[in-house]
Amino acid sequence: MGKGQTPQERGEIFFKVWLDHRETVKILNTVDVDCLLINSFTTYLEKYKNNYLINLDFIGIDDDKMPYFINYIAYSFVGILKQWFKDGMKYPPEVMSETMNHFTKLRALTLEELISLSE
Repeated sequence: MGKGQTPQERGEIFFKVWLDHRETVKILNTVDVDCLLINSFTTYLEKYKNNYLINLDFIGIDDDKMPYFINYIAYSFVGILKQWFKDGMKYPPEVMSETMNHFTKLRALTLEELISLSE
């Protein structure tokens, strides 16, 4: 995955890799794999944060709060992955990437903005 890819393209690759390893996912679903996934994903984000995350100064995340931000992202991704696994990976990677990107945009809204959407 490279810097030149869009979030949609990176998301499609992310879900396609899991879909390509469907048999491994079946095994992973038989054990509590949350810790393994979260640790792996946070390690990945720490290593590549400068390549894939937006300019964090722009959104006001200080270096000392970076571990919280990375865990926030990791837990979100793992939650989406686990639900996708549970549902038998019924949606293709393209749909999952669109869904993840949509959720990411929703996370940027304030609580008040989210409430106003439902009114």
